[in-house]
Amino acid sequence: MLLFLCPLVAFAAVGVDVSQPFSSSDYTCAKGAGYSFVVPRAYESGGQPDPNACTSIKNAHAAGIQFADVYIFPCSKCGNPQGQIQSMVNALKSAGCGQTNSTSQGATGWGQIWLDIEGTQYWTTSTSTNWNFYNGLVSECRALGIPVGTYSSASQWNPIMGSGSSGGGVQLWLADWTGSCNMIGANPGFGGWTKVGVQQYRGDTTLCGMSVDLDCY
Repeated sequence: MLLFLCPLVAFAAVGVDVSQPFSSSDYTCAKGAGYSFVVPRAYESGGQPDPNACTSIKNAHAAGIQFADVYIFPCSKCGNPQGQIQSMVNALKSAGCGQTNSTSQGATGWGQIWLDIEGTQYWTTSTSTNWNFYNGLVSECRALGIPVGTYSSASQWNPIMGSGSSGGGVQLWLADWTGSCNMIGANPGFGGWTKVGVQQYRGDTTLCGMSVDLDCY
């Protein structure tokens, strides 16, 4: 039944991003339906680490989902982008989930940080201020040696960062709810990106009883 809910796309890895905690049995169901990666929220827009992120990573790995990244919903109005990245990473480590660049992440590891850039209400009205904050996030990830990418869309990026602004040469995770994985490698037409690396192709849906967004690369 789940396969009819979301037909899997040939030659693409599909996974989920989540902002809530779910059990290992939930992830076991997702794995059985063909989903192979998870991206939990690890920092909240209110300006604090998400305490559920490490549990999500552990439960997904326990279910046999081998690959996990994390995403930060930054608090631009709180300032100190470097400190937000540091506190998120430190919170994950303290909970037992350390970053690893290895493709074999083990039972608790995660690989990459994704910067969630959306919602003009969470940002200032100055695109230059916003871009400087964004650049601080990118710079701190690089200073820590952690791969970084950006989640956004033209409708979100342009009002926040400015239509002529650059994404800083990081990988793009495009929010484009086409219902299928059909944007990988395409030119998204904003932020200086020339191709899409990851696509969120369906949002706000239910999989195995979990509230998720569906993604592919």
